[in-house]
Amino acid sequence: MSLDHTTPDAASPAGQASAPVGDLSALAWVHDELRRTLEGAQKTLRRALRESTSRAASLSPGADGQAP
Repeated sequence: MSLDHTTPDAASPAGQASAPVGDLSALAWVHDELRRTLEGAQKTLRRALRESTSRAASLSPGADGQAP
């Protein structure tokens, strides 16, 4: 039984191993950064949609219930 924690990569020549399987800290960091970035983008898009909707409503004739 081998204690080697690496797996051979299909694209690498025989006998060479890829990164350790157990070390997921880099992947966890990327996941966290991506999640934060997407949450920020979602927040920005919702704000832009809310502002454009309120702007369009304020520019429409009769938006306040009165005829022009």
